[in-house]
Amino acid sequence: MRSPPVEEEGFYLSWALLIQTSLLILSLCSSYYLQYKQIRAIHETVVSIFAGMIVGLAIRISPGRMIQESVTFNYSYFFNLLLPPIILNSGYEMKRVFSICVFETINNYVIFTNMFIFSLHLSLCFLGKFL
Repeated sequence: MRSPPVEEEGFYLSWALLIQTSLLILSLCSSYYLQYKQIRAIHETVVSIFAGMIVGLAIRISPGRMIQESVTFNYSYFFNLLLPPIILNSGYEMKRVFSICVFETINNYVIFTNMFIFSLHLSLCFLGKFL
């Protein structure tokens, strides 16, 4: 299969960039509007998720494959660039009293989970020698 001409590829890539930028601007504007009007019944992430689903459906049923290929989800970008600020922000905004009360539970969960995984790993390594 031949690759499309450079002009056509640039055209579709610019459309993909416009779509992603428009979704980002829509998300920021909806977040500002919901905070300005003090609407507590709906969160801005719900608006962003539904806008993304509608735009994703429109891209999915569109006939061109070039935009679909350029707007695909890349998990490495998500886990390396987007997820750490989300986790740090949620930890920063947590109330200090709540984090102190829950610290013991979280710490116990981490310790027992690590002990379980370590013992599972050792047992599998031990059984592997006899198989």
